[in-house]
Amino acid sequence: MEYVVRDFSPLGEIMFEDDTFTASRERTILFCEEILRRGLGVKWSCNARADLDEKTLSLMRRAGCRSLLVGFESGSQVLLDRMKKGTSLASYKQFMADSKKAGLLVNGAFLVGMPGETQETMEKTLAMAKSLNPDVAQFFPVMVYPGTGLYDLYRESGYISSSNFRDYITEDGLHRCIVNLPNISAAGMVEFCDHCRREFYLRPNYVGYKLAQLLSDPAEGIRTLKAFRKFARHLLFGTRMR
Repeated sequence: MEYVVRDFSPLGEIMFEDDTFTASRERTILFCEEILRRGLGVKWSCNARADLDEKTLSLMRRAGCRSLLVGFESGSQVLLDRMKKGTSLASYKQFMADSKKAGLLVNGAFLVGMPGETQETMEKTLAMAKSLNPDVAQFFPVMVYPGTGLYDLYRESGYISSSNFRDYITEDGLHRCIVNLPNISAAGMVEFCDHCRREFYLRPNYVGYKLAQLLSDPAEGIRTLKAFRKFARHLLFGTRMR
């Protein structure tokens, strides 16, 4: 961090793309304390689990953290337990409240297509996303990777439509769903995720929130406008499976 702050000025932000960044709360605290001790004064964001307490979140904010990318995954506690997530729906609500109190933005990630997924559990996920109301929400069909237990389970069950990694992405470089569950097709999951994005982002209260953010925090407002230019096509017209 000292290196990039010194040699890549002006620096906008550092993103730590590390799924286990906050797995050790003690390490996270030491990391933030060291940033403050060195006086780096740089903004940063990171992946995080939804199990951090308010004290740790406030320390992260003081150390320059701006945003957290959090995998909430599902609105069904049954499915969360099946993925061995180690979190609860109640803890998600507390985490969001503590994050907002600390002044941290949250980018929430949600998925569909886990074992036992139904139309009802997918609707629960959408409802939870609206209830948590993160600054940004991502909705994706499940991606299965070789070497994981889920890949082995779905391959043995005949749910994976292709073993060619080229089929994992579209011509535009976006994720392509290759999982067909007995009651939900790949196309059905993609269509539902498109539906979720429209339901989440086109809510009047969310649009109002973003307009207020534009006025109160111009830097975040500009970031949002830049993102919307890229995102609008997918939001309005959906995802191309080809």
